[in-house]
Amino acid sequence: MARLGQHFLTSEPHLARIVAAADLQPGERVLEIGPGTGLLTRKLLAAGALVVAIELDGRLADRVEQELGGAGTELHIVRGDAVRVAWPAFDKIVANVPYQISSPLLSRIIEDQVSMAVLTLQREFADRLVANPGSRDYSRLTVRAALYTRTDLLFPIPRGAFQPPPRVDSACVRIRASEPPDLHDRELFDRILDRAFSQRRKMLRSSLRHEPMALDVLQAAGHARDRPERLSPAQWVSLANALADARS
Repeated sequence: MARLGQHFLTSEPHLARIVAAADLQPGERVLEIGPGTGLLTRKLLAAGALVVAIELDGRLADRVEQELGGAGTELHIVRGDAVRVAWPAFDKIVANVPYQISSPLLSRIIEDQVSMAVLTLQREFADRLVANPGSRDYSRLTVRAALYTRTDLLFPIPRGAFQPPPRVDSACVRIRASEPPDLHDRELFDRILDRAFSQRRKMLRSSLRHEPMALDVLQAAGHARDRPERLSPAQWVSLANALADARS
């Protein structure tokens, strides 16, 4: 295991399925985040991709560069934090994501409107991305993913596919950018979504009570006694827009 606590996907069948899910065309530029020991990197290069790999662990970056880089190769290593460094131009992201950066990475994928990302994620996190309203896994993450992307949970990946095996299950997901929602006030939408789901056991009339005019809008929409997981993504947009319009 690397110093940063990574678990490396070593299963050849699962690596092959991940590359196949990305539907790579020769010459496409792929951003790989956390290449680790380079097993996925090798398959991406074999598929004809031009790979930019961002690795925080300097020893792993050196290893991948020594084994797969050099003159004439289509690999470039960037040393740094993938959440913070500038991303070069690319066509797709394909990565076995270090699980501790899953949430900020998804936020960046949404904000940058990445056309496609094929990612290995913790299964619990993947389930939250595609959860249905009213379910235990439905969250603010679900709402944002549904509004800004088209996300598919492709296949599970067992713990034994990794070395060393993690304590959690994993899954491969494919995320594609979609048309952003028509929000009248993006800041307001983000604020009420975060406030409501941070108090998800409370009714919306309680969790949003400090928002001016929120109670009137909630009552008019019939959501005053609902808890946040009861509203679909489209209903969250409607609620935020109604509140923004009521204040204008």
